[in-house]
Amino acid sequence: MASQDIENLIPDFWYHAYLAAKKIRRGELLDGKSICDGYMKNCLVSMIKIQTIARKGTGFEVWHGYRFFEQWTDPNVAGAFSNLFARYEKEEVWEALHRTMLYFRDISTDVCNLLEIDYPDEAAAYATKLVHLLYDNRNAAN
Repeated sequence: MASQDIENLIPDFWYHAYLAAKKIRRGELLDGKSICDGYMKNCLVSMIKIQTIARKGTGFEVWHGYRFFEQWTDPNVAGAFSNLFARYEKEEVWEALHRTMLYFRDISTDVCNLLEIDYPDEAAAYATKLVHLLYDNRNAAN
């Protein structure tokens, strides 16, 4: 994957983190959950694929989509996914969103370090701040 693709993937993830939080805050739980547990997880898996190839070489097979994820990825990475999804309950979706954001930041920061790409810290920090503001005000009237 080209560095330009990585540089687009990271802000896209952070935009969707904010969007998911906005949806959850508005009471659109299913929409927020689908962004968090669908779109954002797709971004995360894409970044994990990049990380795996960066570590193991371009000839390493990471398969299409989620095929054989548990086999080609590090066991610790696959194991982390047990804590990244939520049931259809508001607080669990908030928790899954926060954990997904933290894990994506760890993985994407590592990828940027491996590939010597500048990480967009300012964009990530701003999106994180917005998500935390929405979370802190989650019980306010819509």
